[in-house]
Amino acid sequence: MKTKTLELLRCVKGTDNGSCSGMLQVNNIAMPAVYATSDSNELLEGLLQCQKCHTQYPVLAGVAIIVPQLLTHLRDNYATILQLTMDLGGIGAPMRAWMSEKKIYWDRAKSSESQRYSGAARLNVYLGAHYDDLSACLPPEHPLNKILQAIYPQDLYMSLMDMAAPHLLTDGIALDVGCNVGRLTLELSRRCRFVYGVDLAFGAVLAARRLLLGQPEPLKTYEFVHNGLNMETRPLEVESRQNADLLVASALALPFESGAFDMVGSSNLIDVTPDPRGVIQAKEKILRAGGVLLTTDPYWWNIDDAPLERWVGGYGGVESAQAMRELLAELGFEIVAEEDMVPWILRYHDRQVSLHFNHNLVARKLNNLVQRQIDHG
Repeated sequence: MKTKTLELLRCVKGTDNGSCSGMLQVNNIAMPAVYATSDSNELLEGLLQCQKCHTQYPVLAGVAIIVPQLLTHLRDNYATILQLTMDLGGIGAPMRAWMSEKKIYWDRAKSSESQRYSGAARLNVYLGAHYDDLSACLPPEHPLNKILQAIYPQDLYMSLMDMAAPHLLTDGIALDVGCNVGRLTLELSRRCRFVYGVDLAFGAVLAARRLLLGQPEPLKTYEFVHNGLNMETRPLEVESRQNADLLVASALALPFESGAFDMVGSSNLIDVTPDPRGVIQAKEKILRAGGVLLTTDPYWWNIDDAPLERWVGGYGGVESAQAMRELLAELGFEIVAEEDMVPWILRYHDRQVSLHFNHNLVARKLNNLVQRQIDHG
């Protein structure tokens, strides 16, 4: 974690009035902080503590974990964290003692669910989808090549960024919510002064930090699965972007002060959260007046992910793209760019591919005066 990130971070512990929202600072008394030898501003391991309610949040392998119900989250993801940090020097003795004191241990029943977006197989799928050119990986006769030739080099992320570019502030601060392994974070870092990425999956955030920041160690390759255990090690050639930071946080409890960002984006997020409407509302809260919202989603709703009443369209005869337009209007946004049915491919192996068609939106948050003028004609 970059120490400058502390300027924007806020406590997410729940209170009767919402979240605590106290400022966080490094607690060197409770645990000696460990910094990267190559960068004294890069915190690799330690505790962050709220100055208001004194809640503590750990930093592990450079990844700050700032979520409500922190101890439950750590217990659910303990096995994943241990596995992913083992090859990076492991967890230090003071942090292990702190976790033991908090009764954080491996729960076999929870470990499989925590691997949903942090397991090696899923990470390889997303690393390929975010950073590799699939058309260069397949034999010429593969039927997927016909689709890829029609899509690349204008993939989903470049399509969204081309729409957003005229509306972004080059000196602005951006946030990528649900960043996964960081492709949208990377694209925003090329166009904004600084960008933060957040995701609930520890493994995805760690991979993104290793790719974009080279911390705690660079990630240079991934496994491209052909079929079964037949894999090909492929290079990951991602430029270093030091104007970015990434951490574990919930899209429904973003650990930042209100109005902190000039731009907030997300890709393929809202249909896999337990409260899709709440995610849009949380993004609106931390966006300043006049700020820009980016979103791209295939609206692949699943009743196991979110209750029907929290979906944005997709039932009762209401089409999701129209429901999204209406929700944004209710929250005080005007749509400034839009493109529908944008192809997005998620490849699992040579014989399994998911083809999605996304709805890309760029919207601007109106200030109260402008909104009142629109409401009253």
